[in-house]
Amino acid sequence: MNSAAPNTRYTYGNYTYETDEVARLASIEGAATLKDHRRFVTSGEPNTVAIGNEGVFEDVGFHAIGNQFDGPINRLNVFPGSGRSITLSDGEVLKNLNLSRYKVDFENPVAKLIRETGQPVPIRFETIYNKSNMTSRPDAFKASYQQADGNWREVLFRNKAGG
Repeated sequence: MNSAAPNTRYTYGNYTYETDEVARLASIEGAATLKDHRRFVTSGEPNTVAIGNEGVFEDVGFHAIGNQFDGPINRLNVFPGSGRSITLSDGEVLKNLNLSRYKVDFENPVAKLIRETGQPVPIRFETIYNKSNMTSRPDAFKASYQQADGNWREVLFRNKAGG
């Protein structure tokens, strides 16, 4: 999955990844489960920092499916994402999209639901690229998960500080 082909579907663990016409991440579907949160990097995996450096100033290697949900460290699951902190008018600091809004509005509720139900949680992730964008850095993305009542909660994230 580090050299993905255009318009192709790949399966890794509980997740199915699809690429678009230029071999970028288009979508992910699967069932999130919790795992031991330690990171294990094996040889041949791209460096998350290097992927982040392919984006704009202050980007980081953003994991679409986080390590806690057994997301792999490869070019389909990691892309350049906002790593810039911002300070809100009330003085609150949002560290960056990954450690603030994405964590609060997507990762934390999914992890909580897994803990409460003891069951995997169906999730979806879809990237959004502006027509002129031919890079691996999405302009925005949608992440959604199936709630305990069966309804889906979808959240739109802009790939900028604070999301």
